Amino acid sequence: MEELYYGVPEYPRKITLEGIHGRASLQFEYMNCYVTGFETPTQVHPKNPCTYYEDNSYGKATYKYVPEHLVGSSSSIYFEESYAEVSLKSISHKIKLY
Repeated sequence: MEELYYGVPEYPRKITLEGIHGRASLQFEYMNCYVTGFETPTQVHPKNPCTYYEDNSYGKATYKYVPEHLVGSSSSIYFEESYAEVSLKSISHKIKLY
């Protein structure tokens, strides 16, 4: 999701999780077990996780490891758009500090 929407403050209303899952399954081995209970793109990957998880410390603690995995030492294998990688690294750094 970060590759498509790294430069926008909010997700467009027209996108659906089904569309995101379809695209992800083309690029990655998609593990559906982790998305049960999510209904919107924001629930999966909030544009501003520090604000989104402000009153949910468990959600924040769980979420902060997701971008960390994607921007680790071999992160370039996950991204086709370099700007998305930079954006996600920034998000990962901010959520660790928050």
